[in-house]
Amino acid sequence: MKLSNQNLNQRLNKIYDVIIVGGGAGGLSAGIYLQRFRLSSLIIDKGKARSFWMQELHNYLGLPPDTPGRVLLQSGKKHYTSLDGDFLNAYVEEIVDEGETFAVKVKVGRVNSVSEVFRSKYLLAWQNLLERSKNPVI
Repeated sequence: MKLSNQNLNQRLNKIYDVIIVGGGAGGLSAGIYLQRFRLSSLIIDKGKARSFWMQELHNYLGLPPDTPGRVLLQSGKKHYTSLDGDFLNAYVEEIVDEGETFAVKVKVGRVNSVSEVFRSKYLLAWQNLLERSKNPVI
């Protein structure tokens, strides 16, 4: 499900199996495989995937080399949400290791933004995000 300010409250008490920070090609691939294995996942994406700006993609299995990056991302999001994965456009502000879960605080929206916390058993994130977190988990 594509999450937004209007339907966030439906998922705030859910503990996901995995939260993925980043909705680029790698994050979408991970999310698709997690959903295929019937693990619940949430992809949090701030919308700055480098592949969006690529005019031609090379070395992606099954894709012609002239496939634009934005087409890959649109197809990946559609595929991921068709497998009942949750997708949220938001900015990750903080990640806290709570022991049995990770708490991921996000800022949703640019105007009249809200901050919410999502929880998961596991976390997939890039190193630079963890370094700027107040309580890094490495």
